[in-house]
Amino acid sequence: MFIASENWHNLDIKEAVKLLKTDLDSGLDAQEAERRLAKFGLNAIKSQPPPSPLKLFIYQFNDFLVWILLAAAFISGFLLHELNDALAIAVILILNAFLGFRQEYKAEKALEELRSLSAPLATVIRQGKTLEISADQLVPGDVIEFEAGDRIPADSRIFVAKNLTINESVLTGESVPASKNEANLAEKASSLADRTNMVYTGTTVQTGRGKAIVTATGSQTEIGKIATLIKEGGTGKTPLQAELKSTGKAIAIAVLAISGLVFLAGLLFHHVSASEMFLIAVSLAVAAIPEGLPAAVTFALALGVQEMARNKAIVRRLHAVETLGSTSVICTDKTGTITENQMSVHQIYLSDQMLEIEAGEVKSQFAKNLQLDHFVLASTLCNNARIEEDGRIGDPMELALLEAAIASGYDFSKLRKEWTRIDEIPFDPERKKMSVLVKSKDNLVAYVKGAPEGILQLSKTILTKDGKQPIGEAKIRFLELNNRLAAQGYRVLGFAEKKFNSLSQKVETEEIEKELTFLGLAVIFDPPRPEAAEAVATTRKAGVRIAMITGDHPLTAKAIAKQIGLDTDLKTLTGAELENLSASELDKAVRDTAVYARVSPAHKVKIVEALKKQGAIVAMTGDGVNDAPALKKAHIGIAMGEVGTDVAREAADMVLADDNFATIVKAISQGRHIFNNLKKFILFLLSCNISEVLVLLVSVLFASLPIPLLPIQILWINLVTDGLPALALGADPPEENLMNQPPRQPKDKVLSGKNSLMILEQGLAITFGVTLVFLLSLIGFKDHISTVRTVVFTTMVLAELFHSFNYRSSTKSVFSYVSFKNRFLLLAVLSSIVLQLLIIYMPFLQVIFHTAPLELKDFFLVVFGASLPLLIVNWIKLRRSRQKIIY
Repeated sequence: MFIASENWHNLDIKEAVKLLKTDLDSGLDAQEAERRLAKFGLNAIKSQPPPSPLKLFIYQFNDFLVWILLAAAFISGFLLHELNDALAIAVILILNAFLGFRQEYKAEKALEELRSLSAPLATVIRQGKTLEISADQLVPGDVIEFEAGDRIPADSRIFVAKNLTINESVLTGESVPASKNEANLAEKASSLADRTNMVYTGTTVQTGRGKAIVTATGSQTEIGKIATLIKEGGTGKTPLQAELKSTGKAIAIAVLAISGLVFLAGLLFHHVSASEMFLIAVSLAVAAIPEGLPAAVTFALALGVQEMARNKAIVRRLHAVETLGSTSVICTDKTGTITENQMSVHQIYLSDQMLEIEAGEVKSQFAKNLQLDHFVLASTLCNNARIEEDGRIGDPMELALLEAAIASGYDFSKLRKEWTRIDEIPFDPERKKMSVLVKSKDNLVAYVKGAPEGILQLSKTILTKDGKQPIGEAKIRFLELNNRLAAQGYRVLGFAEKKFNSLSQKVETEEIEKELTFLGLAVIFDPPRPEAAEAVATTRKAGVRIAMITGDHPLTAKAIAKQIGLDTDLKTLTGAELENLSASELDKAVRDTAVYARVSPAHKVKIVEALKKQGAIVAMTGDGVNDAPALKKAHIGIAMGEVGTDVAREAADMVLADDNFATIVKAISQGRHIFNNLKKFILFLLSCNISEVLVLLVSVLFASLPIPLLPIQILWINLVTDGLPALALGADPPEENLMNQPPRQPKDKVLSGKNSLMILEQGLAITFGVTLVFLLSLIGFKDHISTVRTVVFTTMVLAELFHSFNYRSSTKSVFSYVSFKNRFLLLAVLSSIVLQLLIIYMPFLQVIFHTAPLELKDFFLVVFGASLPLLIVNWIKLRRSRQKIIY
């Protein structure tokens, strides 16, 4: 029987274990965890369910203009007895609603899948094994582990805390991290902030590490009770959607004004009834206003983002897709992103000997001795990685050190059982070192590892075959060795120890890293990823600068940069040098720096700010808790999925599932591709809609001309051109020269002045072709207005379908092979043509759409009028392409 969660902090840990029926060492077994999951449910806050498909479909009719059209259809059918018109309008509105419903439903499903991709993980002990599971599978009684950068997955009672501080601002509002410990609290703590032996869902580990027993999950957690979990990104409006919404309002006002003008002109200059003219004006408004664009954009973005997720780039916020196409500088980590993060120890250097290791085997003659014993103790005890029967858990560098110990003939598991960790100073990118205080039955020792120059600076003595000796000139020798190895691309770690006199001696944390004895160097190799060089070359061709940022030695960083083809003519800058630069000097330095070495997370923020001041669009990678400010500051924050912390992932716009630099380059290419496709179908739709307005406007302004299109025909045009062809453009294959172009300027809006002019030009070209056919058909079929309207109707449909091919490429002719690469577009156009022919030739559809059958010779006029705008727009495009004016 579980007790109320607010009382757990008052219980002794043994009492908590007894109540939760668990075990601190082995945790729950699989069957018990399954049983509890069935009883307590998933460890997730119940969110607002998405609207049902029926509600989503009905919502498509929740539009003022649609209401007017429905009212007009009602009036037409029941008051004027035009049942065919009323029925046809109703059917087309339902088809339109279905199209909008399909887009929104698929977009919602796509976004739901994306949210599940970035679901948090938890490290749990079950049946004595350490596992990583989805956080929603946790149950009360589970034993969990966490360290700096992790998000706490469930309310839990701490039983191990090492320098543990938790950021609880999401619950308490207190920005200063709270110190945590495993001590019992005798007094009742009314405030969450006073419960120092508890951790709560949604809070994040700032420093240290800990273990705890889960006491509450899901809605029973503190944050679940008040339902204030941080919402996942990805559902907000993107800048493009906001732009289209505001533009849509402006277009709506203009179109309503034009529709009003059409209505009045029809009454004044044409012998058309007020009801029919009203229906024409409303139909025109519905056809011309792109009210479905935001849903279509969401659909296209979500599907594009799903495709990116399949390529290992998980976009958490949709706006990132738009920004990716504008990225002009990528600030990337080296380890695991440029390199494979498959580390192996190649050499171990002691005071006067070198141990060479290759493929897990010792290649040099080297007997075990006191120096190696101490070195292995340091490398395995000052280490949080684990190698177990069912897997390897931990930092790749620490795993490499354990494998080196095994290769040297040591059983690190046995060593760890002989020594107990008393205290720990976790690795910190600012300090560039980690320390532990451990004891055996005979000794109390501190072991330290980190950047060699830092470890050597703290060392007063060195361990030799003759015991401890003053370090003297050995310090210079090891610094030179470090520089030489770093210049060859190796990562080098220094190790030291400090032995205390008494087992019972109380050691203050600040005393651990003073007056150390240097033990030696571990030389670690992490080869560049095979695809990194090609990705760098592609990025440079795309006009995107790369800045490699690492905590490694500058010579190591520069050697790796050279191997992948980074422009090493540009200078290398260290964190220490960054500190001493003024704002103006930093502004100048970031213009021509390709490699930043020995850099801390705080320096990353400085680099981003300096680049942004220059107008660069910056993508920044990061994996640690301290990287979060830089990830948030950058235009695109990119977190590591494999080794990244929860804090980094929360702060990021995009997560790399494979931690690979090449994936960033692919994401930029896909971002450009998605944005280009969005731009294509947005501009295509608007240019078509404008032409429909202009054709009707021309006819009503001249009293001698009849109305060329009926309401039902206008709605049909809107359905067949805004439907399949527009969506097919959204799935257009990427243009061949996509990554040979400079980044898009973020100030260049889709509906910029130039693009608006282009839309108007194209709309006028279609209007010209259709109006010319209208006038010629009036001469040829002056006594058959239904034939005239059928010719104009079909010409408008074909003109808009043909016009879609103008958007296949911004530079190549519509008659080139690229026009036929989009099979979806070809299929969409052919399908729409078949539907149009059915309307012309099937008797019952002729009645509904007021069409007349056309003869073969009539199609010469139709194809001529539909092809004319295609040729005009194609000529303008090629002319501008030659002048290098690309919209």
